[in-house]
Amino acid sequence: MLEEQKRAERLGRIIIEDAKRIAEEIIENARKESEEIVEKAQKKYKHDEEEDILQDKHDTGIIYAKELSHRDFEAKKDVLAFRDQKVKELFDKICRRISEYTNTEDYTEKLRTLIEKAEKETPLYEECVIYHSAKDKDKIVQLTADIKVQTAVDKAVTLGGILVYYPRENIYLDYTFDTLLEAQRKNFANHSELSL
Repeated sequence: MLEEQKRAERLGRIIIEDAKRIAEEIIENARKESEEIVEKAQKKYKHDEEEDILQDKHDTGIIYAKELSHRDFEAKKDVLAFRDQKVKELFDKICRRISEYTNTEDYTEKLRTLIEKAEKETPLYEECVIYHSAKDKDKIVQLTADIKVQTAVDKAVTLGGILVYYPRENIYLDYTFDTLLEAQRKNFANHSELSL
């Protein structure tokens, strides 16, 4: 069981390393693209301003400032769209890797470990419900054969893991990959290096 935990931790480290590497690429590409767009806009409108100064310096300055602001806004919007697309691609890749993992024996052991973790945190009893994904039904039924608990498919659990409901206490223990991945996605998207 220690080996399975180490494997799961290695998988987590690999995913985090991939995420960091891709984040650095996203940041660098976004920075370069933003600088190029702004630099081109500045050169173009500086040239236009110098020509128009002879005719009407004041009007040209106002037009230039508005246009530069608009171009800068558009450039940032394009960079943001690019960043969001790359973040989506990254997390789609992570979802595929998680899906591959859930088809392994290591994953079955991970489910066993999560059930044991729930039992240690708050002892299970007959009215408890272990929610899981539809694809994990057979695994969960097999793993809970010796435990007096209920099991049920939860459509919100798509990636894997379990959600344990304790009706007497009215609490849930959420060990789903879906919740974990969503928290990572929010943390990643809010990371300061990804802001413009």
